[in-house]
Amino acid sequence: MISQFGKHGYVLYQRVRGIDNRAVEPERERKSIGKEHTFIQFLSDEDQVRVELKQIAQAVHVALHNSKLHGRTMVLKIRYADFDTLTRRKTRVDHFSQAEDIFQHAWELWLDHGTIERHVRLLGITITQLDPIHYENIQLPLWNTKHL
Repeated sequence: MISQFGKHGYVLYQRVRGIDNRAVEPERERKSIGKEHTFIQFLSDEDQVRVELKQIAQAVHVALHNSKLHGRTMVLKIRYADFDTLTRRKTRVDHFSQAEDIFQHAWELWLDHGTIERHVRLLGITITQLDPIHYENIQLPLWNTKHL
């Protein structure tokens, strides 16, 4: 290997054998927080999609809250029964962090791009462009959105 690749040949020789002396850095900065759910029985009506998106949005909200983060871009992932996958994203000036807000935008993306005729195998919501939550960049809800 050394004759073919020089100094890098030795590194390749070691790595192929599972030897790597680089330091492990387990605490790296998160780039996104998301949740997905694969359905054993495919979703075949929009009411089911709505219920599942609400639950996923709530799970994403909890993960963001626990990590003390919020983000500017939301990604909706839809995988159909035939494994065709569609991802759509929405970026905002302010942050996504509240479950109702995450759900509402995911639902709008679903209405714009999703189709129930193809039966849904997987739904996912991911928040990217994460920032730590600081007092200055929190936007409080202006009204009660429990009716969503």
